[in-house]
Amino acid sequence: MLQQCQTGSEGHRVAIEIQRIQSALHQVGFRTRKQPKQPIWSITAPEAQSYRLSFQPVPISGWVLHPIDETPVRQQITEIVQSVLAPERLSWLQVLASDTELHPDCRPWAIVMIRDAVRRSVITRFRNRQDADDHLRAMRRHIPQGVFEVMFDLSE
Repeated sequence: MLQQCQTGSEGHRVAIEIQRIQSALHQVGFRTRKQPKQPIWSITAPEAQSYRLSFQPVPISGWVLHPIDETPVRQQITEIVQSVLAPERLSWLQVLASDTELHPDCRPWAIVMIRDAVRRSVITRFRNRQDADDHLRAMRRHIPQGVFEVMFDLSE
């Protein structure tokens, strides 16, 4: 029973978050459309660029925007989503941009192996996200049956 309540409250939280995200995106000219039977929303920019925003459950429990590229449109969508979800907190991008807040040896980006819903193991750590993503692509080529994710984790 407790498990159902937690799942229901998470579903309710996700529904409220996506309503707030869609409202903020519509205010600046983006269009959104829910994909059938999936927690995925298509976001179309006024310039016709398209992205997919999805909610990833445990162990990530957060929003993910695809494709991952360095365009100004993606940056704008990311900033809107972050401002809607946590306007009072510093975004993780601001923390990363501030080198004075991170120790020089800090490696906050970790590749973790997902074993099941509650167990995961840190495989390796990186100073920046790009290096972690590159290493993850290589790992997925060599170990296709493994389940790996890149996570931001300051608990090293």
